[in-house]
Amino acid sequence: MNGILTAVVLFASAILKVNAVVDDIFELASSRKISYDYRSYNSQNLLLKAIEQLTPFHRDTGILGYAKIKYEDEISVTPEFSPIFGIKRVCTDGVVQVIDSILWDFTTQKKYQGIPRYTCEFPIFEVENHENNGYPVVNESNYIQIELCITRTGYYINFALRSFGKQTDRTKPVLPNCAYSLFAPVREVKRDGPDVIS
Repeated sequence: MNGILTAVVLFASAILKVNAVVDDIFELASSRKISYDYRSYNSQNLLLKAIEQLTPFHRDTGILGYAKIKYEDEISVTPEFSPIFGIKRVCTDGVVQVIDSILWDFTTQKKYQGIPRYTCEFPIFEVENHENNGYPVVNESNYIQIELCITRTGYYINFALRSFGKQTDRTKPVLPNCAYSLFAPVREVKRDGPDVIS
């Protein structure tokens, strides 16, 4: 890893040893035991489903992945963004191309999780090997917001692409019996590129 990304990884690792990143969706699903597999209802797992449903990698090929970030009005001592990224995976068998995502903890070694009989690439790993880095960015039109709400008869989950003009516009929705997570696109950031979430 190169300089800036290494510093971010070390900073995030140090904080995470003291404070785990809060996952309101997991907390709500666990407290209400919404189904027999309620432990699988967390922001990262739902992110993969959101990416599959919303297809942001097809809409904007410059997105390398997504990182969970805090809403601007959240008061927390946790890091600004989670070290667990939902990263883009591009696989081909020579005829068919599949673009999907996998979870990757950027504080660990790169894991090339492929698909049997396909050759797979992970664009974020290519960026890391160059002068530029991949970071969550601000002033975006492709944030992913995940909503989990408990009803009298069960629960529902909504996925949405959100736009925010200014960082202060990233306020967390407040609805009874609902939890939210926000994910920012991770892009290649050049030295003269857009602001990153710090």
